[in-house]
Amino acid sequence: MAYIGGAMPDPDLDFASRRRAFLRTTVGALSAAAAATLGLPIVRALFVAPPASGVAWSRVGPVDALGAGSPLEMKFETLGEDAFLRTPELRSVWAVRSGAGNIEVYSPVCPHLGCHYLWNPGSGRFECPCHASVFALDGRVLSGPAPRPLDTLEHRVDAGVLYVRWTQFRAGVARKTAV
Repeated sequence: MAYIGGAMPDPDLDFASRRRAFLRTTVGALSAAAAATLGLPIVRALFVAPPASGVAWSRVGPVDALGAGSPLEMKFETLGEDAFLRTPELRSVWAVRSGAGNIEVYSPVCPHLGCHYLWNPGSGRFECPCHASVFALDGRVLSGPAPRPLDTLEHRVDAGVLYVRWTQFRAGVARKTAV
């Protein structure tokens, strides 16, 4: 059989050029996918504004479980954000209803060095097991090295449900300062 142009095409060269074209396309597509995967967090950080409110409200639970003058430790989840990772974090607060029906919400972290304190129903006080700070039901320091009263958290009640804005405070300082 005669070919126009004289010589017969080499099938190995045709296969090699198609293989090179396939590999070029595949490597280009994989490189573009890797660049998009690595570049999206950077684009998000540069162009997406953070939430205006800063800290979101977290649903803690119903307030009907709160008895007057009897603190209740309430556990709930918040969404923690570290760089580009968002993970659920289990938190707790101490909620107290006064005789007048007002609710006060305390961070469970001792303002001395950051240990978690507990309610002692026998003594009717909050007690920190780490360095023996003792607090009254209203959060006042009764004894120990704590430099300030218990830290209160911003809260609201909506349709019988308690919502809290979780905030971490600096330990070991006399003034309540958010971290």
